[in-house]
Amino acid sequence: CFRVITDSDTIYASCGSAEELTKWVSGLNQYQQPNRDHLRRLNTQLSVWMFEARNLHFKKRYFCEIYLNGILYCQTCCKMMNEILFWGEPFVFEELPMLGSILIKLYKETYKKRDRSVEPI
Repeated sequence: CFRVITDSDTIYASCGSAEELTKWVSGLNQYQQPNRDHLRRLNTQLSVWMFEARNLHFKKRYFCEIYLNGILYCQTCCKMMNEILFWGEPFVFEELPMLGSILIKLYKETYKKRDRSVEPI
C-alpha cells in the first residue's frame, strides 16, 4: 500500500506485489522530477583512510598531515616504523567548499640533543 498526496486530494493505492509497487513508485518519481537522471549532484563530503606506509627507515617515528586547498585539516598520530607503518585512521570531512587540491605530507620526527624537530619526507 502507498499514499499519494496532492494539493487537492489524497489517493490510497494497493499493489499486488513488490515489483508492482516498485514500478508505481518509479513512475511517480519520474513524473515528479523528469530530469532527475540528467542532473548533476554536488558532493560536499570527503572520506580519507590513512592505511600504511612502506620502505621507510626502521626505528623512526612518522606522521602525516592532510591539506585541502592548501589548508591543514588534520594529522595522523605519530607512529614508529617497524616492519610496516600502520595507522588505520579514517578521516571524514563534511560540508567542504569546492576542492582544488588534496595533499598528504609525510613527516619524520627526529630528536637532536633534547630538541624535537620534524623533517618533511
